[in-house]
Amino acid sequence: MFEGSYLGDDHVYDPAQGDPIWNVSPGTPLADLPNTGNTRYAVARTISSCYCQTEAMAPTASSFSADLTHRIEGTFEQIAQTRMCDLPFLNSRLRVAAVAFRPWQSSWIGVLVTPWGINLLQLPKSDAPFPPTRADAVTEVALPGGIMPFMPARLDTLGEFRMCSLFSPARQFADQATALVTAWETMRLLFEPESVAQPKVGPDGSAQVHPERPDRFRRCLFGLQT
Repeated sequence: MFEGSYLGDDHVYDPAQGDPIWNVSPGTPLADLPNTGNTRYAVARTISSCYCQTEAMAPTASSFSADLTHRIEGTFEQIAQTRMCDLPFLNSRLRVAAVAFRPWQSSWIGVLVTPWGINLLQLPKSDAPFPPTRADAVTEVALPGGIMPFMPARLDTLGEFRMCSLFSPARQFADQATALVTAWETMRLLFEPESVAQPKVGPDGSAQVHPERPDRFRRCLFGLQT
């Protein structure tokens, strides 16, 4: 998946070719890009690190049925091809994907990637339907990594569900791979917050931030409450 990575400014790093501009030898993988102060390389190293973490997290979604995954993706793919197809803010580089679903209390929570946005999606388990609520009511769901606001929704093919917007629109994503890594990293931050390293404090009291580890402060991106 990550044989190449988009690094901004129409630049794609290909490990097989390296990068003569920054004196990176051919065969250098993303994770080993030099810490030159190049922000694009810092992003690439983070993407590579997150991708390795997705494989470790994958078993948590194993009990989420393939049938339900297909129903979610089929439902929103149909929406993408019909009522959303002509909207000007779509990201044509993204496609519908249900990512990293895992059980939470009496529901399933995961990330839904679409060309128009990336959202948390919460589905009730068959034996525990959501209580009735107004269409404009916000339900705050307390997760290990923070409290997230969900809005109710319903579709004939899915029934009742809740959604929490993460990125809307999602035009900042260069490709599907980056969107999927973001989805996995979001779930890691929300369900495994203890795995996110905390910044060290320097002698002058300032936080010591390493450019290759921006995930230390990504919680601020979602405005998580604790």
